[in-house]
Amino acid sequence: MGEVYRARDTKLERDVAIKVLPEDFATDPDRLARFEREAKLLASLNHANIAAIYGLEDEGDQRFIVMEVVEGETLGERISRSGRIEVEEALEIARQIAEALEAAHESGVIHRDLKPANVKVTPDRKVKVLDFGLAKAFEAEGAASGVSADLSASPTMMAATQAGVILGTAAYMSPEQARGKPVDKRTDIWAFGCVLYEMLTGAQVFEGETATDILGAIVHREPDFGRLPPSTPASVVRLLRRCLAKEAGHRVRDAWDLRVEVAQALEEPEEVQVSPRAKAASVWLRVLPWVVAAAALLIAGLSFLSARGTPAGGAAGVMRFAMPAPDGTRLVSPPSISPDGSLIVFAAAPVGGTGSQLYLRRIGDDDPVPLAGIDFAFNPFFSPDGQWIGFSTQDKLMKIAVTGGAAVLVADTLARYGATWTEDDRIVFANFGEPLMQVPAGGGEPTIVASLSEERREEGLLWPSVLPGGGAVLVTITTEGLVSTDEALIAAISLETGEQTIVVPGGGGARFVETGHIIYARAGTLRAVGFDPETLRVREPSVQVLEGLSTNRTNGAGLFAAAGNGTLVYVPGGPDPDSALVWVDRQGNVTPAVEAREGF
Repeated sequence: MGEVYRARDTKLERDVAIKVLPEDFATDPDRLARFEREAKLLASLNHANIAAIYGLEDEGDQRFIVMEVVEGETLGERISRSGRIEVEEALEIARQIAEALEAAHESGVIHRDLKPANVKVTPDRKVKVLDFGLAKAFEAEGAASGVSADLSASPTMMAATQAGVILGTAAYMSPEQARGKPVDKRTDIWAFGCVLYEMLTGAQVFEGETATDILGAIVHREPDFGRLPPSTPASVVRLLRRCLAKEAGHRVRDAWDLRVEVAQALEEPEEVQVSPRAKAASVWLRVLPWVVAAAALLIAGLSFLSARGTPAGGAAGVMRFAMPAPDGTRLVSPPSISPDGSLIVFAAAPVGGTGSQLYLRRIGDDDPVPLAGIDFAFNPFFSPDGQWIGFSTQDKLMKIAVTGGAAVLVADTLARYGATWTEDDRIVFANFGEPLMQVPAGGGEPTIVASLSEERREEGLLWPSVLPGGGAVLVTITTEGLVSTDEALIAAISLETGEQTIVVPGGGGARFVETGHIIYARAGTLRAVGFDPETLRVREPSVQVLEGLSTNRTNGAGLFAAAGNGTLVYVPGGPDPDSALVWVDRQGNVTPAVEAREGF
């Protein structure tokens, strides 16, 4: 892209870097235009982890940028000198890279040539991302930046293809970049994964004797995650898998998500050292001291966690006791609990039978009471005042008073994947493969809240749960090819604009609780993360508060619910299995080895 010299600014008496075009290119109008574009882009980025620009100058026929001098060695030099970097240090460097990318992406800039040679670590361990010479502004969130042969050709590497021009350094190119296709900020997410992998292993993710060999590996081979050191946290391995997904739509969505996940891995080193049960108990008492009662629905009965009062100066204690559910029934959807924590409603069906019934249970009663006259009911949810229960049938959205009586039609549609009731009397509901919808709770015609993104290959905006103020709902976003909703996205969606804000990468069935946390399901556990419902921003890393939670990894359902007074109702268990044990004979005939498991 250019030649860089160390220089002295005699007016301001400071050392600077001067970047000038080589003489051979000085008369090339395309390169001059690209050079000016770099200067303007750099000038728009004001962040501690991005090398600053001081000015764009010219002297005769020469154009040059005056830039901040960044002392220290590049990551490429560091890895060549000492090999792999220890996990904690690598994560701290990665966190700062993510912050730089987040700032750039928010300003509409993608780097497109992120690599160890373009990252410097100063003697005081400050990370600086260098050389946005390949950066290209993108006009809108998620919009692809077209690649053309005029002003976008890379000095690092340029190869003509039928699709366009390949930009970047071969070993760090995303698959779409290697194919010469349009790119967006997710190409930086891929490169971030490559850089983090190389820091942890001391080796490039994809290697080869020639650039062609490397590009072929990027497009056709999977990374060897077995080369990662044993001390790599499981959360970091998951993050790398999501950064290095071949399909851009399956990658981590934003650099903000990268920063949050890396910060979480840095702040929770004890995760692999503490007994899961001991950690669940300690975190429960630390993060959720407001708990006064928590309940667990079992397949054959009900168990409760309860805290009677809070000790002076300490968190509430937790106590367990049990009460039976209807014999011979199985749950068919997540339970729900009234806002004041006094009522639990769940849908259950006879084991081996058809149809499902709603059961209402008061905390102080001995037995649940069936709500009569309802067949095939599931996915119950309470109104904000706790006086009504909404639910879905096979083809209708209904509601019924908690005192009983006839069910009332809300809309001729079902809510197969959850619904929530807002304070301004709207019901927001979800179905797989369809837009997120809303309808007046008093009845009416459903309208679209948010549509599925074809670009991101979204398949569902599931399990909505209203946030305080009623302006947005939390949803679980599933995408095409997703193996497990442990890799799904939890997002907040505006009920007015439909705009998405990614909140938590990885998990499902999120609910907001009054301590200022989101609780959500991931891999058979219940996790909590500090959250500001006004800014829609996570305030702190997530922590595990409960293990042994029943979850559905196919659709993201977490079988739990929370009330405003701190009552938590949940179904103990674990994640649904991703496979089943079968017999296969020599002719290839497959038969189950065990009976299919019943239940939700």
